[in-house]
Amino acid sequence: MKVHLINAWKDRFLKHVNTIGLNEYLLKYESLDNFTNTWDLSALKLEEIFDQSFHSRISGRLWGGSFNSSKSMMLSFIETNREFVRSMFRDLEDENKDLSMRVNRFLLHCDEMLLQLQKSGKKINDHYHTKQTVSLYLAFFYPDKYTFFDYDHFSLSMKKFEARQMPEAYDIEKFFRLSATVYKLISKDDELPGIYRLEMEKEGLNFDQSPMLMISDFYEYVSNS
Repeated sequence: MKVHLINAWKDRFLKHVNTIGLNEYLLKYESLDNFTNTWDLSALKLEEIFDQSFHSRISGRLWGGSFNSSKSMMLSFIETNREFVRSMFRDLEDENKDLSMRVNRFLLHCDEMLLQLQKSGKKINDHYHTKQTVSLYLAFFYPDKYTFFDYDHFSLSMKKFEARQMPEAYDIEKFFRLSATVYKLISKDDELPGIYRLEMEKEGLNFDQSPMLMISDFYEYVSNS
């Protein structure tokens, strides 16, 4: 990646945000705020907590809505085997374990739960969980460390930054490492985070609890420009 290109795109993004505000990106932060105030993995009625945690007054598109979606399937998994799903999330949250293995294991367990539902007679062909979905969980668990994984936005941005080596779509760990580097570069002078902070305060949200989500906004802007 070429630093001067990243900085040039940051300046363009800064002008964009100054001109039209953050409404187009607000969904992520509003959803995270609700999740942070609701999520409790130890809750007895995990299905209720999950349903309430993944809720937005703006839109449910981050988890595919309420039907035929990652949210609806996870609720079916919880209904089928609540404690197994609890252990799935507990494992995914464990930062002492290898990240790639956690992500792959979570997706494997989703495959297993889907098979269990199919064997019970449910006519379901997809659990709607991908690495992008798992990145949403991680970004909500640790918003100071992870961001949303959208490989299309990311790869197009990397091309515009003239990155020499492009991580493969399966290499989510390298995606997070590169994203942390990009975040440091575009937030170095605090001008962009400062604007985010002010705009979020107007909405009653705390940007400092969710700084890494800004990277997904940046990638989205760069890739679409």
